[in-house]
Amino acid sequence: MIAATNRNLLSQVAGKNFREDLYYRLNVIHVAIPALRERKDDIGPLISHFFRMYSKQYRVVEPTIADEAWQQLYAYHWPGNVRELKNVAERLVIRTRTGLITPADLPREISGVFAQPVSAAPVKRTADLLLERMSINGESFWSAVYEPFMARDITRDDLRAVISRGLDRTRGNYKALVVSFNLELDDYKRFLNFLRKYQCHMPFQQFRAARVRLTDDAPTEERMAANR
Repeated sequence: MIAATNRNLLSQVAGKNFREDLYYRLNVIHVAIPALRERKDDIGPLISHFFRMYSKQYRVVEPTIADEAWQQLYAYHWPGNVRELKNVAERLVIRTRTGLITPADLPREISGVFAQPVSAAPVKRTADLLLERMSINGESFWSAVYEPFMARDITRDDLRAVISRGLDRTRGNYKALVVSFNLELDDYKRFLNFLRKYQCHMPFQQFRAARVRLTDDAPTEERMAANR
């Protein structure tokens, strides 16, 4: 039996969302597959495979890809992993008329990687989106950040960025950070142990020092507002 998931099953077992006995029945040989953006050398072979498959299915000539389009396909971050790439390949096979895929033929989310209009709003980074999920949507750190990190959908740099921005908001206070990430105070030690394990524990002093420098350098009225 082969089973696959994009969730961290150990955390699901701990949260009573997955049966422990079933986990140990399935967990004979564990193969961790990195996200597609972490193994971009696979993009070319996968697209070629899907092109052959869909060209045969729809009885059309297998298309080729221009160099500029290849560059954008490799630059794209593929948040939907192989499933997204498969869907894009099928769409390109169906829609191509000339047999040559150019940047203009690519989906907007891919062709927009290289050129954004000057007036366009800046693209939000992963850390900003994760913070919004916790602060606006009310998700907990375990579901919004921990699970995609363990599934390798976000990187260690993304995790550090989330922690850094959170500490900047709480002035380096980790207990306040736990609360702001919608966790119980009982999760405090588990949270810190997780950060230390993956070298993402940030020294709190730098965030408090930055706040002190800000208020010391600010004009009198701004210092009074900061002290309030």
